[in-house]
Amino acid sequence: MKKTILILIISFSFGVFNLYDMAFADTYSKITPDNQFTIISYNVAGLPEGLSNGNPANYSGDIGRLLNQFDLCFLQEDFYYHGDIDDKADHPFDRGPGGGGLIGDGLGQFTYCQKNNWKRKAWNKCSGYYSNGSDCLTNKGFTYAEYEIADGVFIDIYNLHMDAGSSSGDWTAKKKQVKQLRDFVLSKSEGNAVIMVGDFNMSITRDAKAAEYMTLLKDALELTDLRFEIGGYSNDRVDKILYRSGEDVTLIPLSYHHERDDDPDIFIDENANKLSDHHPVYALFEWY
Repeated sequence: MKKTILILIISFSFGVFNLYDMAFADTYSKITPDNQFTIISYNVAGLPEGLSNGNPANYSGDIGRLLNQFDLCFLQEDFYYHGDIDDKADHPFDRGPGGGGLIGDGLGQFTYCQKNNWKRKAWNKCSGYYSNGSDCLTNKGFTYAEYEIADGVFIDIYNLHMDAGSSSGDWTAKKKQVKQLRDFVLSKSEGNAVIMVGDFNMSITRDAKAAEYMTLLKDALELTDLRFEIGGYSNDRVDKILYRSGEDVTLIPLSYHHERDDDPDIFIDENANKLSDHHPVYALFEWY
């Protein structure tokens, strides 16, 4: 049975209430207007059961079904259960994790539109094999492509998962990852509209180094963090959506929603348990 839920979000940048009607169906169809799209970033805790901080064996199918409400879906820790998510997510275009290594990069996606110039890059620096987040056991990094959101209209979208942990080695790795990502964007996306999503594993309100590194990234690439622009928050989260307009495409954010901070919660089970150890973050964009 089709269910409908209304999400009421205050947009501080426009000073108005944005009311977005999300129709919950089991299959995907683009219900947003032609000049709008929704985008979600979600760490799905997809390590094998017993190693994961979530319960992916039980919840991955539910995650896939709920992703059908979004036009552009970008996942992190999508390691072992991508097939279960894919069984329920019904988008025309799907790309699972890859990148080699012991368990790959965990970066997956489901989208309504095609992409060009697809790239998958591993970080040049990581920290920790059996401690400090064990990041070197994965092949973490970022993906990049030009997404054709409408006929002849392209946005460069980056999906990333940065080093976890808080040791000195972790912060050294994070700084090098920020610089690697910055340099890649400068080389690939000059003059283009950009959206950057993912698990940054940095909160600027919890650590001065995070504030320094995120400022380095955002200032160099002229990116804006939706959480502060229209979310209106004074605190930060590690899961982020950043954006900028380009020479040919102007992006206008209409709403922002983080399920740890905003009601209602969508990605929960019948007992209100969250489906991952992370909360998804999503937004509605308009373009012209």
